[in-house]
Amino acid sequence: MMRKAILCLAMTASLSLVGCGDGKDGSPGEPGQPGDPTIPVATYVNRIQINTESVDYSEGSIALIFNAENEQGLAISGLSKIRLYATKNGPEGLYGVDKEKGIAEYPTTEGSALEELEAGRYRLTVPISSVTETDDSQLVLLTLSHTTDAGVAIPKQYAMGKYSDKTYSVSTEKCATCHVSLEELKMGWHSPVNDIANCNTCHGDHYPDGGHFKSETPLHKLGHTIHRDNFDVGFDTLNCSSCHANEVVTTSRGCNDCHDNQQQSKIGKQIAYSASASDTDWRLVHTRVQQRRQLIENHDIDIIVTPFDTSTRQYCTEVTIANLAPSLEQQVVDGTIKQQVYFVDSDPNTKQVLNSFGGYGGTEAPTYSGNTMSLCTKPVVEEARYPLVSARFTLLDPLGDGKNVLLSKFSEAPRNTMSVESCSGCHNSDHTAQAIFVRTRKGGVDKDHSTFGDYNDGGSSCLACHNAGAHYGENGSLMGAIHSYHFGINADARNERERSELGNPKHRGSTEKLTPSQCVVCHQKGIDLNAVEPTYLAMKEHTNSDGVVSGGGKNSPISEACRSCHSDEKAKMHMQSQGGEFNVIGTDSGFESCAVCHATGSSVGIEKFHKISL
Repeated sequence: MMRKAILCLAMTASLSLVGCGDGKDGSPGEPGQPGDPTIPVATYVNRIQINTESVDYSEGSIALIFNAENEQGLAISGLSKIRLYATKNGPEGLYGVDKEKGIAEYPTTEGSALEELEAGRYRLTVPISSVTETDDSQLVLLTLSHTTDAGVAIPKQYAMGKYSDKTYSVSTEKCATCHVSLEELKMGWHSPVNDIANCNTCHGDHYPDGGHFKSETPLHKLGHTIHRDNFDVGFDTLNCSSCHANEVVTTSRGCNDCHDNQQQSKIGKQIAYSASASDTDWRLVHTRVQQRRQLIENHDIDIIVTPFDTSTRQYCTEVTIANLAPSLEQQVVDGTIKQQVYFVDSDPNTKQVLNSFGGYGGTEAPTYSGNTMSLCTKPVVEEARYPLVSARFTLLDPLGDGKNVLLSKFSEAPRNTMSVESCSGCHNSDHTAQAIFVRTRKGGVDKDHSTFGDYNDGGSSCLACHNAGAHYGENGSLMGAIHSYHFGINADARNERERSELGNPKHRGSTEKLTPSQCVVCHQKGIDLNAVEPTYLAMKEHTNSDGVVSGGGKNSPISEACRSCHSDEKAKMHMQSQGGEFNVIGTDSGFESCAVCHATGSSVGIEKFHKISL
């Protein structure tokens, strides 16, 4: 007992000494010196967040007091290398930073100073004369790569020091719809940024003498031309609202990024808009996308599914399209509309689509009355578990621009782990999937997906065919196709194919511009492995060039999702050791134990390796 008491006393004394050994306590009411043990400090830094308390301007210098935190909100102590960019907003827009008078850094710039007032709280003073207190200035900080005395690695990364009062029409949130994290955006040599306003500081609208960049690189031109030239599939550069969250009331040079002399052959005419403000929202000048969207909104679909008829052994449905003129009946005759109406079998509790069992062209031909189509079919088994009807009507080139518009709806919303805007956030065109999405059927007939599905409603229209019972191949389910072709085992070949068939060598696929671990781009509802239904996904029998036959069986669902990207044999063996199955015959469902370790909050939960929430 005596030894334990002495040991406790010694430990208490030791902790007391250690508690104040790395800094001095401040006087009452004053902050402590750096190293104050009451402030938890970061032991690692992946993302830097800057919160500016004050900005003071004096003759030829700027002083900022700011707080630096990591992505967990912990103070970053020990910064010793930092740069400041200063620019201002003028009558011609935001100026590009002046490389002679608008950039200074500590410790290399003479007259600069950096003082850590307390852990993570700094005063930076730098000699900069390009902006004054009367200017509408914008300040950006760039931490330079270095290691603190405590051994914490500081990344090279931009962060806002002070915003201009200018209202930006483009928002960081709009960028995040596709890119999620600007810090992880693949920009070649460029250091990561965390706010679109960071970009404007250097890539401004107006370039005075001594400007940091050439006039060819304002942000609006980079944004317009990169997206116009590099992204083709399901993307329409005329959908201005995809990036411009706020009204565009000044055009400056933005319109001429596309409508210039060099683009006459592509655009058709030169447009020279005034740089002055107006009451016009210039986003609405391009109307084609809005017209397509209006068609979808105006022509809602109503579906009635009748109970199983025990006398005829059939399910029947009535599908009505609102406000369609000429009528559905007439457009079918004229060939201006294409239709696919399918009955699908689903789980009665979750509404997961298990298989399609009949539809247009089935046991009975459809009948029409005005804008209503009636159809009956017999299920493969006597009674489906829970029948749903998927109705898809494709308006063939309704606006004369070569684009088809899909009107689609399920009688009840099917299970879909993607959000409503999961696809349309990036594929913003509001037209159907392009003809590039084809598959070769037996007999060499290509099936054109420009009349099959679209990007709206989280791709739900695709579930009519690409469901759990679809024997379309190793990546034939909607889940397998999206994972593997965006980031997984088929992505690189897909990128090359798109470049070839689109005739655009500049086209970049998702693997070349986005980060594969950003699951939240599509799964904005989150990912709950415990909620995954143990319904196996059908495979298609396939013979490769070496004569090896694969497929024809079924894959377990979680393993199918993970295998799309984690495709080597070691990963496959790990999945199989946890109950995952591949190409098994005669199995409808089974149990995978993946959630034990990988569910959110578990020891190696997927959130530790993938971004699954905003």
